[in-house]
Amino acid sequence: MSLSKLRSILDRRLGFQGAILLGVFGSVLALSVVVLLFTQRYAEDLFHGTVNPEVQELVEAPLSLYPELLRARRETHLLRTSLLARDPVLLSPAFDAEAVREHLLAQCADDPYLRRIEVVRPDAPALGIGCPQGADEGPVRTLLREAELGAGGKLRVTFGMPEAVFAGHARAGELARGYAERVRNADRMRAAYQRAFAVVLGAWILLGGAIASYLSRRTTRRLRALAEATTRLSTGELDVQVQVDGQDELARLAEAFNTMVVELGERREQIVYLERVSSWQGIARRLAHEIKNPLTPIQLAMQQLVSSYSGDDPRFQKLLAEVEEIVGEEVQTLRRLVTAFSEFAKLPDVDVSPAHLGQYLQDYLRSHPDLSAEAEIELLLPETDPRVELDRALLGRVLTNLLRNAIEAAAPLSEGLPRVEVQLEVGSEAAVVRVSDEGPGIAADYPSQIFDPYFTTKSTGTGLGLAISRKIVLQHGGELTVAPRSGPGTTFEIRLPLAGRGPLSGSVLRESIVER
Repeated sequence: MSLSKLRSILDRRLGFQGAILLGVFGSVLALSVVVLLFTQRYAEDLFHGTVNPEVQELVEAPLSLYPELLRARRETHLLRTSLLARDPVLLSPAFDAEAVREHLLAQCADDPYLRRIEVVRPDAPALGIGCPQGADEGPVRTLLREAELGAGGKLRVTFGMPEAVFAGHARAGELARGYAERVRNADRMRAAYQRAFAVVLGAWILLGGAIASYLSRRTTRRLRALAEATTRLSTGELDVQVQVDGQDELARLAEAFNTMVVELGERREQIVYLERVSSWQGIARRLAHEIKNPLTPIQLAMQQLVSSYSGDDPRFQKLLAEVEEIVGEEVQTLRRLVTAFSEFAKLPDVDVSPAHLGQYLQDYLRSHPDLSAEAEIELLLPETDPRVELDRALLGRVLTNLLRNAIEAAAPLSEGLPRVEVQLEVGSEAAVVRVSDEGPGIAADYPSQIFDPYFTTKSTGTGLGLAISRKIVLQHGGELTVAPRSGPGTTFEIRLPLAGRGPLSGSVLRESIVER
């Protein structure tokens, strides 16, 4: 049977979760068997060395040396005391205390075990010095030795033995006794060691199986959720989201899936919006054509009607003049609508080129003094000037529309010139231009409609400005939105991708726009 066929059978019988469980559990079991065999061999070698009689003799040998060492050290201290008692400097009739002190300090330097020397003579004050002790020597045990100096004098010498020497002797005794006990119980210890290790391996196998079961269930559950979400997405459900659990590769996959779904929803909304705008452009083209044709005959007919009246009825003549004025105003209104419809219908695609956005904003405001005359426009620029791809003419049309709207919104509430703020910020992927006013703001229900063609809250508006502006920004690979504000006023945001980064996430490329 081939490996691929065996794998196919296992996939059908076990499934993904069973395959993970079998693989992990089998790996743990195989590893445990190998380790068990190795440790049995290791235990045999280990305990064989433990019960070696030669090793036991080497461990017990220092026990007999410690008493001999201590006895030799005590005899050395006694001999050292006797030699000091016969030192001519200490027995000299002319007892010079300072000279004796220096001599005793020299003795301390020669013998590291000296701790204190006291000289008592009937003919001189008692003299005692303490020998300096090593900083890292630790605790010591002291031994006092006395000797006669002659003529009633005494010599007291204190020796010190580091406590570590005695601790080492005790430790060696414990080690020897413990080793002897291990030799006596070698077989029992070997069996206990193997049993303990077998228990540990068994627990490890069970733990490995439990971990494998948990990981397989968790992994398959998350993969199943992704598969179900993908199926729902394929049916057109673009609001589906997958719960992000953890920080591993599957979690990053779920995050990427959620981001992709959000971008798909945004792209669909934008494409639908652009298609709707394109449809309205076709309607505007037909409306402009149908409205424009009869305007001139209507105006000429009215003029002819007024000029053909030769009567002298003042009331009728006044009525004709008023009707002519009304018809003329409405014709002009219709002509403005026709012009707006024509411009909307003939809106060209953007033709971008690289430019520094901050410098472009400065150039734009300098070239539009009429806007600066109608409002106090404050331009806020960052330290770095971002480089973007833009169509200078069409983006200028967007700025003109936003600034005109801001001025008209803020003017009724301003005592003097209305204040409008234009702020440029730079992000990691996009540059953001914010146009903010201090007007009454936009009603809560309007932000979802203000970009629709022919939607307007102005009595004289056509409802095409924001629709045209958003389409232009979308064709730049960016987005035009209304930013949320806590206070009064309105802020529009133009987000444009930085040069070389392509369109923003969720934005629509110019090539995807369908003109109808």
